[in-house]
Amino acid sequence: ETGVRLLPSKDLRLDATVFLLDWKDVQVTTLNGGFLDTSNVGAAQSKGLELSVGWRATARFSMDLAAAFIDAKTTVAYDGPAGTVPSGSRLPGAARTQVTFAPRYSFEGPAGTSGRAGAVISQIGARNFDIAGSGSAPGYTTVDLRLSLARDAWEVTLYADNATDKRGIVGALADTAYPYRDYYLVRPRTVGVSVRWDH
Repeated sequence: ETGVRLLPSKDLRLDATVFLLDWKDVQVTTLNGGFLDTSNVGAAQSKGLELSVGWRATARFSMDLAAAFIDAKTTVAYDGPAGTVPSGSRLPGAARTQVTFAPRYSFEGPAGTSGRAGAVISQIGARNFDIAGSGSAPGYTTVDLRLSLARDAWEVTLYADNATDKRGIVGALADTAYPYRDYYLVRPRTVGVSVRWDH
């Protein structure tokens, strides 16, 4: 793994990392008669690029952007319960792309408070959830929102997690032993208020 960090100005940060990982005796999730097993698939290779940018555009507005591009595959064939999985099969849970964008804005609130507004927009690509690829899911994007007002030791935050109520799939389970497939979804839209007191 190697990388570089650039600071063109006090308000801008650029990071880039490239990596190559060769694994031996890799243990991954496999399905065996309706049960989840941990199996040794021999060898695999993961290579990719990670980029991040941090920018303070003004005294009140800043943003961070991070992206990862990953190619993680087996490098030998694996003889599993469902048959032979060929070399070059994607490793479980390894999305090819992941991107996060987080803008933030600070402002003067009412009654002498200081305010902050922000969002976290996350995108994750398609994934397999077992080495044979029988459980898989498409990519999805979620949006989390925050609005905070603080004064002295008190802070009140209004939040909306998964604000667009995206039905993203974070896990999937399928096996020929069962006539159905299980899906595990991201948490649905959740709106709430939190109060914090620092003493």
